[in-house]
Amino acid sequence: MKALKSTLLVLFSLVSMQIFAHGDDPNPNITPYNDALESSIGYKIQYLKKQAAWQSFIAINPSWGARFNRYTKLPHRAFGEPITFGTPGQDLVAKAKDFINTQLAAYEIPTQNLISTRNYNDGKYINVDFKQMHNGMEVLWSNVKVRFSQDEKIVLFATDAHTYIP
Repeated sequence: MKALKSTLLVLFSLVSMQIFAHGDDPNPNITPYNDALESSIGYKIQYLKKQAAWQSFIAINPSWGARFNRYTKLPHRAFGEPITFGTPGQDLVAKAKDFINTQLAAYEIPTQNLISTRNYNDGKYINVDFKQMHNGMEVLWSNVKVRFSQDEKIVLFATDAHTYIP
């Protein structure tokens, strides 16, 4: 009986290995390092960094770098040397929206749909955060932020928003 169980176990193992070795993978390009969206749509994060919108921003601010959100195609987080923008003492919520409207205009972020959720000075940075609304409802996982240094220079921005909502 033990011999039969052992034989069946070995047979099952060999069949399983054969299936995995020669299985019909619908897309062999999908790996932990290359997800389904990149593989099926065909663009990579490097493509997002080559967009005209980002290239025009870094032409003015060459020290800045960004991580991109592959779903929204916007900079998830961008940071670099502090940017002097607007006038000192200006309302920082208005200043943040003005920065998004002028410096990030090519991304067409709908600032009219942004609602301020935080304007907080933590002692090191002044954090101005927004959430996105659409037809009176909050857009889930939306988070647009502009982080200022204590001398009101922009040191970071995040644009987790959706530019087109049907």
